Amino acid sequence: MRILARSESFSLGHEFENVVLVDRNRGSQRAIAHHYGDPTCGLIGPNDEWFVVGGEGVTFFDPRRGVAEFFRRGCPPHERSQATWFVHAMRLDGPDMVRILFDPWSDYASVWALRASSLELLKIRDGPSLANRAYQENVAF
Repeated sequence: MRILARSESFSLGHEFENVVLVDRNRGSQRAIAHHYGDPTCGLIGPNDEWFVVGGEGVTFFDPRRGVAEFFRRGCPPHERSQATWFVHAMRLDGPDMVRILFDPWSDYASVWALRASSLELLKIRDGPSLANRAYQENVAF
């Protein structure tokens, strides 16, 4: 399993396209998502309250509220769109906010924020656009 994020109590990882949450204290694991193509990144929220994975869109998992998906076909914020946005990177931006960078080599290059407490999506800005440039792992956002 490739680990996307780890805390003292949990590991968030994937086996190919299947995302797995491992409770390191109990030794149990739970499948929480499936992404076409391997997921690219993941985060564990403060106090292990929620988990988020990026790849084919965004999957948010909270053991109390369940799974929510975004930026995939038929999912918010583009419910009528058939497009899927691919996540390049994400990071925590305070205790309740995840900042997400969508593929800077695509027409969807943009930075969004997801508020964990309300699942509100906020568009921060368009870009950065790296169209016609070589791939790079680390992109400032």
